[in-house]
Amino acid sequence: MPILTIEDTALSPAASAPTAGTAVNSQGRPPRLANGALGKVTASDKTPPLQYFLHLYSLLAVLVILLHSSGQPRPDEGPRVVIAAWNYVNGVIGVLRMPLFFFASGYLFMHTNPSNKKLIYREFVRKKVGRLLLPYFAISSMAFPIKAYLGGRALRAVHFSAKDYVLSLVYPARNPIAFFWFVAALFVISLTAPAIRRIVLTRGKVLIAVLTAALLALRWQAADLLPGIFGFDVAGSFLFYFWVGALAWRYRARWSVNPMPIVAIIGIAAVILWYTAARDMPHIRWMASLPGIYAAYYLMTVYISRGWRFLHPLEGKTYPIYLLAWFPQQFVIVVLYKSMHVNYWVCVLLTFLGGLLLPLLAARLVARFLPRLSPLIGLKDSRSQRAGGSARHLPPTKTTVTAFDWHGSDKEPSFTAITCVPRD
Repeated sequence: MPILTIEDTALSPAASAPTAGTAVNSQGRPPRLANGALGKVTASDKTPPLQYFLHLYSLLAVLVILLHSSGQPRPDEGPRVVIAAWNYVNGVIGVLRMPLFFFASGYLFMHTNPSNKKLIYREFVRKKVGRLLLPYFAISSMAFPIKAYLGGRALRAVHFSAKDYVLSLVYPARNPIAFFWFVAALFVISLTAPAIRRIVLTRGKVLIAVLTAALLALRWQAADLLPGIFGFDVAGSFLFYFWVGALAWRYRARWSVNPMPIVAIIGIAAVILWYTAARDMPHIRWMASLPGIYAAYYLMTVYISRGWRFLHPLEGKTYPIYLLAWFPQQFVIVVLYKSMHVNYWVCVLLTFLGGLLLPLLAARLVARFLPRLSPLIGLKDSRSQRAGGSARHLPPTKTTVTAFDWHGSDKEPSFTAITCVPRD
């Protein structure tokens, strides 16, 4: 069955993006085709809507902030049963959290770089430097003097010296913001992404199977084989999930046609079982993470089908939340909890809310009033977005319905343009 998307030539791309369910014109109504029928988007599209993965990123941001909200409770803190349960839930989620992040990154890389798009390696790397390394160096440099000032009150103390500063940038394990390792690792993985794309698009199943096995082996040997400089070891460990995400894009028609709740339940059970009974066997962790990734994807299909919107405010702002959350969270942990001895659970709540909402507020303020600083906190320069957004108020001149159908799981769709008139 052909699937319809809508592109209004008088509107910006962002204004014309369809949502799952019914295709709409510039007035928010279904377009009427020449034969009088209304354009529809089938619920069981053969390629996962981009919104699923955007909402996955939002969910991941919430889970990461939740993890970092637990702080380091004092030994006499209680109730101990509640703290143990809190740590258990965080541990179970941790089985899935970062594998899901790199899986989604691999899928979205292929989604934004299909076979009909020319990919120039030098230009691609230049964009990744601006997108990943610029915020990494800028925000790490802001955090370094704060971390040095905290001294022994910080979990990983650093000395205010040129040597420690350089080492904190070169070795993510020594970065003042501990979880910035993911930025460095994602950049290193990005250097291999064009080669991964070429293999996924053009190579046969034998090479793909061999490379999958090799990257899986690297998954638990990277720490011994690769250096820690700029997170090469961590990048090697998570490259497997990025690769699987790219493969999921190639074979997307085979796993995303119909939601599979049974597989999602199995995924949740596998994650819980591994964390509960098999943590001493890290080499089989991927067997829990992969079905768990599908469970998270299935959750997003439920999220969209039910019309839920609680993750929508985070869309497009998850990267700044990752980058900026450390500052309000450290204030609560060091000042309120360790120095002023505010109740632990009050601090957990404040750490979560501050780590989620204050970066979101900062991102909105920077985008609105200081757009030139947007790249420093992981935002695209909002001046161009606002310029494009002004087109939303222009009257529509023509609406084009693009009908496309798939001819196999590893092939590109064929497109047919149909002119239609917006419904009054």
